[in-house]
Amino acid sequence: MKANFGADFYLGVFGTVFGAAFLYQSETLMYPSKVFPIFISVAIIAISILITAQGIITSPQYKKTGGIFSGLGKPSIVIVIASIYVLSIRHVGFYVASFLCIMVLSIIATRDRQTPASLGSTVIASLVYLGCVYLVFSFLLRSSIPSGMLF
Repeated sequence: MKANFGADFYLGVFGTVFGAAFLYQSETLMYPSKVFPIFISVAIIAISILITAQGIITSPQYKKTGGIFSGLGKPSIVIVIASIYVLSIRHVGFYVASFLCIMVLSIIATRDRQTPASLGSTVIASLVYLGCVYLVFSFLLRSSIPSGMLF
């Protein structure tokens, strides 16, 4: 029996490898500087493992979407967006880059059921998430987050 893995499986495997490499590199930093990269690495690995599990568990009949999102199109788009996100943090700052990345990824994820209400809830969820990140890193951990020319 031949295994037929979908795009989610490959995206999850790539994310796990990417997160592990990021975690390995963050270990070379000194204490205050490595808190944020380690946190992000662990989050990337955890989410990627869940995506890989979803790719294995999901029935093949639900994997057919067509268009640019079929096959390896979805992982390719997410990899490009993640790369742009990582490169843009230095220039526009963590908060702006994260907000835009969350918005673009959620628009892509819900491309067939976009409504003004869903877009509004995505904006609110993004702002709440980034507010929590700000509180945790600025006040609880007293660690700095990369800032750019915007914030």
